[in-house]
This record gives sequence, C-alpha cells and structure tokens, in this order.
Amino acid sequence: MAKAKRGNGEGSVYFEPDRKEWCAAIPLPGGKVKRLRFDRQTDANKALRKGLQARDEGRLVMGPKQTVGQFLTTWLEQTAKPTIREPTYRRYEHAIERTIGPTLGRVPLTGLTPQHVQSFQNKLLAAGSAPRSVIKARLVLSSALDQAERWGFIPRNPVRLVDPPRVPEQEHEPIAPEQAHALLDAV
Repeated sequence: MAKAKRGNGEGSVYFEPDRKEWCAAIPLPGGKVKRLRFDRQTDANKALRKGLQARDEGRLVMGPKQTVGQFLTTWLEQTAKPTIREPTYRRYEHAIERTIGPTLGRVPLTGLTPQHVQSFQNKLLAAGSAPRSVIKARLVLSSALDQAERWGFIPRNPVRLVDPPRVPEQEHEPIAPEQAHALLDAV
C-alpha cells in the first residue's frame, strides 16, 4: 500500500543524502519554512507533529535573525527612548553596553534561554556586583524581551523564568536613649 501524501501546509519529512540526516520541514505563515534535522526518521516525524501543533497554537515563532545585543540596541533607540526620561535612558544605555551586552550580546535572540539568564546573573554576582545592581540590569533586559515577545520575535520572555538574586536584609540597630536625647536637644 502506498503512503498517503500530505496536503499543503501539513509539512514534510524527507532524507537528505548529502548530510545523511532526516529533515522535518514545518511551513510557517508568510511562506517561510522552518527545517529541523535529525539522525532518525522517527525523531523527525515526532518533531513535525510537535512543530505543527506549536504553529497552530501560535507558539512557534520565527522572528528576524538578530542577536540579543542587536535587538537591545534597536529597542533602546526606537522603543524605549521616546517613552522614558533622559536619566532613565542613560541608565538603560549603561546597563545594555556595560552589563548585558558583554555577556549576552552575541546570543541569538531566538536562542536565549533561562540558563543564559541564570548564567548572566551568576557572572555579575561573582564579579562583585551588588544584588540590587543585578536586579536593575535584569529589569532592563526583561523590559526589552517583553517587547520582543509582544512583537512575536520570541515565544516567551526567559527572564521571567529565572528567580532574581536575593537581596540580603540589612539589620538596623536602634539608637541608644542617650543618643535620642542628644538628637532631640539638637533639633
């Protein structure tokens, strides 16, 4: 019995003899195709089924090919700058250029994972950054990635999946009664 052919928009699985790999081709809106490669045909068939389901549920995203650094630079200039005050813009710019960029700048935007974010936080803490400074850099990254998610460049914001570093509580000592009297006399 001959195998039934798939219809338009149902994708395909085929063997590439040059690469000696099986390929699952998932058609996307707009005529693009996402190709995934595997060693076994069963893996390719499974990926095709999952990919078609993700596409139909709106979870399969194919944004423009850009790095996190490229996206952050564009986001800062075109999206954030018109909506924030100048001091805030300078803080965001500093966080992107000095903190986020050197660590995550070369990672593909669509490939950014929670592990990348966790590693980013750990490197900053290991380098001596205060937990509050790490949280501020993380907030800038999260704001930008929220926008990338809304625009459909990434399926979800990986920063939301990572816990922020813990800020140690500072213990406050009350002043002695003699100090309180001296303070009141001075006032």
